Amino acid sequence: MTTAARRRRRWRWRIALGSVGILLLATPWPGSALVLDDRGEMRLGMRAYTAVRIGTEKMGGDADPLTFPASAAGHVRQHRYFLELKLDHDIRRLGTTTKGLASLLGWMNPNSLRYSLQ
Repeated sequence: MTTAARRRRRWRWRIALGSVGILLLATPWPGSALVLDDRGEMRLGMRAYTAVRIGTEKMGGDADPLTFPASAAGHVRQHRYFLELKLDHDIRRLGTTTKGLASLLGWMNPNSLRYSLQ
């Protein structure tokens, strides 16, 4: 086997493994939440992802002086992270079983009474 054939074979393996890795990372994971109390009235959820943009053409330099800095093809142009935390709290029980200001909520007799913090 020649050296050129070996290089082509290595590149094919790298592309195949990279494609499998990208597919595994891009697969959506089911959402879940952490229950903070024994009744399940308070839940803490989390959602996170990352986005990467890779350039396919050369930017900047003498041909494109308005783009700075100069960047070759294949360079990472953007890499963003996103993290969202959400706290859900159902306060229906507080309106029916407690005394004080929360008991005023029980007079309304709602089907659902909750709030969320993000």
